[in-house]
Amino acid sequence: MKRLSVVLCGIGSAALADPIAVPSGQSIEFKQVIWAEAAETPNAIFRFVAPEITRDGTGIEYDTAAEDILFLCETFALPRVLAANVGGEVGLVISLSKQDLAFGEANPDILQFFENFVVRDATCDWGDV
Repeated sequence: MKRLSVVLCGIGSAALADPIAVPSGQSIEFKQVIWAEAAETPNAIFRFVAPEITRDGTGIEYDTAAEDILFLCETFALPRVLAANVGGEVGLVISLSKQDLAFGEANPDILQFFENFVVRDATCDWGDV
């Protein structure tokens, strides 16, 4: 499988570094999108740093972060996927990480939340990728 990190739609890196406002109020930073060419469905992994996520009750728990993830899919990732005009269904993953972590790096001390979506009819549907 070929993986390629790209910036979509001609958006400059300064715009990508700006914090993104989400429903929970936490400050989220976009890190990168990775396109993975699969046999039948193109997949896009949108990676964000969300330093306030937690599982211990001291910050943004998963249930609240899930609303942020859907918001990021609908308002950040979806427009970029549609503008890329890849056609057909697109598997899309939204990843929130408590700290910046290199793609593919495992660190049990850094909390991460992931959700899968399928872009169908210009919408983010919860689903398998």
